[in-house]
Amino acid sequence: GKFNLHGGKVIAKASSGSAGIGSGDRAYSYIDEEGWFDGFAVNVYGGQLTAVAGLGGAGIGCGAQSVGPLCSVNVLGGEVLASGSDISAVEAGLWTPAIGWGYQTVTKEPYANCALTVGSDMAIWAGNDNSSGDFSGLSLTTAEDYCKGSPRLMYVHIAKAVAPEGDWAKLQKALTNDAAASLTCDAFEHTYENGTNFVKLLKDVVADAEFDTCLVIASGSRAVLDLNGQTLDRGLGDLVPDGAEFEEFEGLDDGHVIRVVGHLTVTDTSEAHDGKITGGCGVEAGGVYVYDEQHDTTQCSLDQLDPSVEYARFVLVEGSIVGNVASDGESFGGVSVSFGAEFIMLGGRIANNVGVLAGGVGILAENARRGEVACRVDLRGGVISGNKGYGSGAVGMMAQGNEYEAISIGGTVVITNNIGV
Repeated sequence: GKFNLHGGKVIAKASSGSAGIGSGDRAYSYIDEEGWFDGFAVNVYGGQLTAVAGLGGAGIGCGAQSVGPLCSVNVLGGEVLASGSDISAVEAGLWTPAIGWGYQTVTKEPYANCALTVGSDMAIWAGNDNSSGDFSGLSLTTAEDYCKGSPRLMYVHIAKAVAPEGDWAKLQKALTNDAAASLTCDAFEHTYENGTNFVKLLKDVVADAEFDTCLVIASGSRAVLDLNGQTLDRGLGDLVPDGAEFEEFEGLDDGHVIRVVGHLTVTDTSEAHDGKITGGCGVEAGGVYVYDEQHDTTQCSLDQLDPSVEYARFVLVEGSIVGNVASDGESFGGVSVSFGAEFIMLGGRIANNVGVLAGGVGILAENARRGEVACRVDLRGGVISGNKGYGSGAVGMMAQGNEYEAISIGGTVVITNNIGV
């Protein structure tokens, strides 16, 4: 049989000897002496499933003294909280796991273990030293690790991985804050004036590579980020081995440091101007991805665009975008500009980034139809150096002849020592 949960909330609490979800006490699952029943499946696609075992039964799986195979548990979304034995049962020698077999269950190969699979964006917290129903403070593990240790893991929580709110998450809130309240903490100062968030870093802010995503300046948001000599690090530098070529690593969809859909200005008021944006390992972009999803004509026609929505804009006044990589065949390492977006470089530095079309800066709008959407890169000041790309080292374009795409180079900008392979 199958138990499928797509939404809502289910709480299953078993009586003595039975599993919360699964077989009852002393259940027999075989068909005959030679053929064994294939068991049953618990499939969670959404919602919340709470399964609490009865004395001697598993949270999800078999009841006590059962005979036969165990179930398969597949968590592709939603949330699962499963409890096996409580402390009193453990003391009585009747412990059972959150997911697995009950007390004195008899199994037969290849059904010796409960099969557990989880979706790629799900995480497992599991432990054996918490009181029943308490899922706090559990260790993070994998489905394989859980199955290996399942006889002793009495509490399991499976859900989308959510990081504790660190400096990176607090910074995300500050950059898109739409209220007048200050969100200042020890990592940055924050003020909100006339619809713009002003954020000044006070120390390095490093993302948790496992939990955090890129910072997003949402559509309609305006922010000014002062690096103040500090480092904003996406934390993905370890994804690229030293000396690796493009085919030897794969960037993450949200692996760039910042995605700009609204308006962002980056500056650096420190005396040395040595603040930097680094550690990105993305697909289309490594450092900053200026992607105007509101004006993406691959997703909608021109007459569907909302003229009241402002175009995405990124302005670099001071500070550096350094040491970022992008792995896609049509990517830019430092700054990638797409679908109606705009990048203006007045100063600062874009250096030592790696991309495929260009290492430094580029326009990626090859799917925009002629004359529909304007992308613009305006390089007026600063330095673009030491970048590497398989197309162009410094600046590139993938626009397939769209006459409204433009790269302007002038003023005091210096472009030097970039490598195009």
